[in-house]
Amino acid sequence: MKLSACVIAKNEEKCLSTCLESVKNIASEIIVVDTGSTDRTVDIARQCGASVYHFEWIDDFSAARNFALSKATGDWIIFLDADEQLAAESAPQLHQVIKQAQREQYDLIAVMLTNYDLSNNQPISASPQVRLFRNDPDIHYVGAIHERVVSDKAPLNVLFATDRVVVYHSGYSRSTVAEKEKSKRNLALLYKEWNQNPGSSDVAFYIAESYLIDQKYEEALQFAHKVLQFKNATLFGLYERNYVNMINCMIALDYPIEERLKLIQEAIHAYPNFPDFYFFLGDVYRRQNRFHDAVEAFASGMQRLTDTVTSQSSAYFTSTKVLTVMGQLLYAVNDLPGCVECLVQALRLDKYNYRALLELVRVFSMHESPENISSFLSRIYDYGNVKDVLLLVNVSLEANNGALADYYMNLVKGEQREQLSSHIAKLHLLLGHYSDALALYRERYKKEGATHDAVHAIAAALAAGSEGALRDLFPSLPQTLQALLLKESASIQKDDLVLLVDIFIRLNKWEELLGYADLIVEQSVLLETADICYRQGAFGFAFELYQYYLEQHGEVDAQTLCAILIKMADCAMRQQNWELALQLLQEAESANPREYCVYERQIQLYVKMQDQDGLMNVIPKAMNYFPESSYLRSISVNVINH
Repeated sequence: MKLSACVIAKNEEKCLSTCLESVKNIASEIIVVDTGSTDRTVDIARQCGASVYHFEWIDDFSAARNFALSKATGDWIIFLDADEQLAAESAPQLHQVIKQAQREQYDLIAVMLTNYDLSNNQPISASPQVRLFRNDPDIHYVGAIHERVVSDKAPLNVLFATDRVVVYHSGYSRSTVAEKEKSKRNLALLYKEWNQNPGSSDVAFYIAESYLIDQKYEEALQFAHKVLQFKNATLFGLYERNYVNMINCMIALDYPIEERLKLIQEAIHAYPNFPDFYFFLGDVYRRQNRFHDAVEAFASGMQRLTDTVTSQSSAYFTSTKVLTVMGQLLYAVNDLPGCVECLVQALRLDKYNYRALLELVRVFSMHESPENISSFLSRIYDYGNVKDVLLLVNVSLEANNGALADYYMNLVKGEQREQLSSHIAKLHLLLGHYSDALALYRERYKKEGATHDAVHAIAAALAAGSEGALRDLFPSLPQTLQALLLKESASIQKDDLVLLVDIFIRLNKWEELLGYADLIVEQSVLLETADICYRQGAFGFAFELYQYYLEQHGEVDAQTLCAILIKMADCAMRQQNWELALQLLQEAESANPREYCVYERQIQLYVKMQDQDGLMNVIPKAMNYFPESSYLRSISVNVINH
């Protein structure tokens, strides 16, 4: 069996060799059709052993591709774009896949095309694409752009080998798009095709996508609507992807959340097994503070990930982010086992997911010893790998777990350790070695002049209670930071004060924080201070600060009041003061009865307290505003059955 590899190219000197090298060892011949290059494309093709042919460009990709087919002599053809490459792990399996296709009489083979963004080396999306087919005179390309394989005779049978053959595509990386102005080029060709066939869903879809790449969202949405209007698409997975594009356009144009929700639900009704729509739905619910509904929507999408091998889905590549968000939501509703399970799943898929690891270490730090945490993480990370250890150092420091950070820091040796002065300084702070921290931060400030280091030096000196250290530090500081030490409100920078407050809270230096209480009020950062306490898990202090803020501000708008009362209720819940939490949630409900969270939290409390009367009272009120909530419906059914 002979395999021909075909490529058309124009000015592709940057990527052509990578493409051709990926098939060089499996193809019997390589055909490169040049359509007018002015760079080294032709020379590179010949150096890679390709037979080069020239074709005069006529604004028709199919014509160029069909010319390449006319030169191919193999039994089967693999056709790649110049900015694509066959995955190295797929090459050994390719001939076996072709043999299966021959044996089972398939004409085409669909591979998994994975789009990569070269600017950050991250996958963007994946979809099945036909890149392999029989060399048959009746099989050819049609379409001036976004061309596709058709046959003049019987319908073609497609073997889906997406689990075995992967092609990487970098052509829609942000940098490459800007360099080639692909959307502008594509639109010119597409409008020619549109004028010939103005009722085509396929062409309307590609025009919409080109506008979307160019960030012209109104125009993209206009043509995406035409796709659904004509409803005559021939391309696999087009309608699902079109809905994704429409939703993204609505997000970019800041459409009302109700309109987005309506379109998402329409898409789910039309394609209930497409995971991306459930991720969009979960994100809408998350923004509405509908945490249980959001988790359920995200979980529904995760359950459908196996369907992405035959669809235009990018869900697989966002699954680690989704699992991380699910973990955060489950923590917010006090489901710690569920939270940990999701975060661990995210790290199993991508152990360098910083946010997932940070959230996991924060949760573990509240309940587990450093020894238990390091033992657990050793199942995921290689403690002999510098990259893994440095990641764990960073995360442990940000999670304020000094003992854990110290363990990992001791695994860092030699030159790497010498480059970690900021990490070591922060570690000294967390461990209470304030003099050592002060010395390092002063040295860093002297070398680099970063205000961030100077504020940390001030915090270390104040935490150490050393008047001598403060006197020595004072002359080296700019006027604004001297004012911060002297507590002169008129001259300080608000951001410097917030950073100092944040450091005190992270270090549990409450006496030092109270020393700046008047300044916090004068600079109007009381609410920010309360929020920092809340995020750092200092719920008692957060509650008092929120309460003081409300006392000091008689007139607070309903939305802000509701948000503060919900946080205060959460503080009370985490301190197991159920009655106070209920009272605060009822006040929040009065302030904003359309805030879903006030009902969800009340339900949680009534369930904890086994108060059926309370549940019977709050559920109808919640259902009145959110009748579509699956969480509310399930709770209602349980109450009725009980």
